[in-house]
Amino acid sequence: MAPICQRRPALALAQHNPTRARAMTPLISVIVPIYRTEPYLDRCLGSILAQSFQAFEVLCIDDGSPDRSAEIVQTFVARDARVHVIRHERNLGLSEARNTGIRHARAPYVAGVDSDDHIRPDMLRRLWEATEGQTVDVVECGFEQVDEQAKVTGRFAPQVRRIDNRTHVVDIFLDLKNAFWNKLWRRSLFTEHGIWFPSGLHYEDLATSPRLLAFAKDIRTIPDVLYQYVTRPASIMAMSGADFVLDYFRCFELLADFLLAQGLTERYLPSLYRCLGANLYHHAEIVLASDMDEVSKDQYLRQLLILKLGFVQHHARLRGRHGPELLELLRAN
Repeated sequence: MAPICQRRPALALAQHNPTRARAMTPLISVIVPIYRTEPYLDRCLGSILAQSFQAFEVLCIDDGSPDRSAEIVQTFVARDARVHVIRHERNLGLSEARNTGIRHARAPYVAGVDSDDHIRPDMLRRLWEATEGQTVDVVECGFEQVDEQAKVTGRFAPQVRRIDNRTHVVDIFLDLKNAFWNKLWRRSLFTEHGIWFPSGLHYEDLATSPRLLAFAKDIRTIPDVLYQYVTRPASIMAMSGADFVLDYFRCFELLADFLLAQGLTERYLPSLYRCLGANLYHHAEIVLASDMDEVSKDQYLRQLLILKLGFVQHHARLRGRHGPELLELLRAN
């Protein structure tokens, strides 16, 4: 379903204040997907508008949010011409909200801020400066993981690096974090290569960032801790559900198919397996920290391990097989 765009027309803005319109030609499009985040939205958008860097636009993607989020966004639209709203008529999910934002972005670079998170005042400036005159395709910064009381529970600060990736020297699965939101991305990585966030799939960042990095020619990391990632207990505990587990394997099957299509299997398949193991280990830690009883935890971990071993040993052999043949394999000894 096509989104309803409520962006201010550029012509109308130019007629109202030509000087300001020229100044507001964006260099960065900040994409903010919005769904059921009313308590956090004011802080999120406020942190973006408080940036020391000014040449950006904010694309708020209202993904059919049923709360007062739309009203809050309109207060920011009214006070700053850089804020725009694009509304989905129904909830399409985080992936499609981001895809909508990327398609509507006017700037050469895109950044993502989830609407329950917030950013430091100099985040956009530091990321932009690190592109060194738009010669870098991807810039990664550090982030803090904070709880709802603003207590820091984790911290990531990458080392300073600049990587020439024209010969695929970067490990697309392990050298950078898979998060979309602690980076500045050249928009053409998405549009020219047809890479989009997969609809209806958890771990959409994991399924997308490695594919983008495979096409990035120049990558830079900076040590500045600039993004505040808010963890919510309800969201964390929901990740032990069966659909989350299956989506790990859907995600890695998508990535394995990408490697095959791009002729990168030999280069990256061992790294993909290591990435699978690291993500399942992290998932297992969440389960072990839950209030699940010990017997259930052991059973869960055994089943998780069976799924991992089955994927590693058999996914290549089963690729391309379809319904009747797969059904027969399920029945066979």
